[in-house]
Amino acid sequence: MSLNENEVYIFNPDYVMRNDSCRVVLYSGLSRNGLSVRNWESFLHPLHAKIFSFFTFNRTLNVTISLLGQYFQRDKQAIKKIISPFIENPLSVYTKYKEDKVRIPKNVIVNRNQIDGEITFLNLQPDIFDCQTIDLSARRMYTGPQLLTFMLNNTCASNCIYCYADTKTKIKKRLPTSRMMELIEEAKAMQVRVVNLMGGEVFLHPDWPVILKKLMDLNLSPEYLSTKYPIDNEIINSIRETGFANPLQISLDACSSVLLAETLSVKDDYLPKFIAGIKLLDDSGLKYRITSVLTTYNTQNDVFKLLFRFISGLKNISDWRITPAVNSNWIAYNQFQKFKP
Repeated sequence: MSLNENEVYIFNPDYVMRNDSCRVVLYSGLSRNGLSVRNWESFLHPLHAKIFSFFTFNRTLNVTISLLGQYFQRDKQAIKKIISPFIENPLSVYTKYKEDKVRIPKNVIVNRNQIDGEITFLNLQPDIFDCQTIDLSARRMYTGPQLLTFMLNNTCASNCIYCYADTKTKIKKRLPTSRMMELIEEAKAMQVRVVNLMGGEVFLHPDWPVILKKLMDLNLSPEYLSTKYPIDNEIINSIRETGFANPLQISLDACSSVLLAETLSVKDDYLPKFIAGIKLLDDSGLKYRITSVLTTYNTQNDVFKLLFRFISGLKNISDWRITPAVNSNWIAYNQFQKFKP
């Protein structure tokens, strides 16, 4: 690869490095620049993290090489040989430490000119990645979680026969939104990778736009939002205002009001409202996908064909995910046997 040492090469700002006591976790954020690997997570040897830290400054490659040489006491050619596999690497790079494989994602170091917009240079010092021991195999994090999930409520728009959650327990005192904001700030300080939101029904929490906007502002966006609530323009506009760019997951099991009344305990007007919401979403420009849970009710040929025809007519759906119903801790097995596919 031909590199211009008078240009600035930087650690890809879509990636984050976090000292996890015995190794360094490298993970991807929102993948906004299109160069990174979405949902990446791997463990680095601290030496890799130290090398990458030199690329978190606004300086030319020849200066970075010189500083790396001073730090590691290696000449320029040796440093160039060490770093070249990680600069604009089109594929993931794999190395080994003892018996463990070290995985490094593509484009871990990129030319500054490839990144549009303003860049915040973190100016990371290599010593912050010091580790007393090395453990690249343990799956559980040493310094705190990588992922958090907020269950905003256990209130739903339906009462699904296959529900996996405890919707019978009544919540006497909901966690205040102000405390959620504090927890989100703490998660950011701990370098948590993502905070997911679930219910119940996310859109039945009165402050869901405020909570989602906070997560977006701190780059802790959920992977997706899942709903069985009929979408309207107010929800679509609120999602836009938060800046949420990941998929909305819409759950639709059938295009039959009678069948949905039996399996979801919803009223007759539920399906027309839900279908109208999907069409609004299809025209909105927001990302979305549909999931369907299979039971004995909707695996009949004519019922499934009707659902297929409706989904086939959507213009902008990303994908359709079909999963069988599974037994829940909250449902007796003899009851599950009646509706399992």
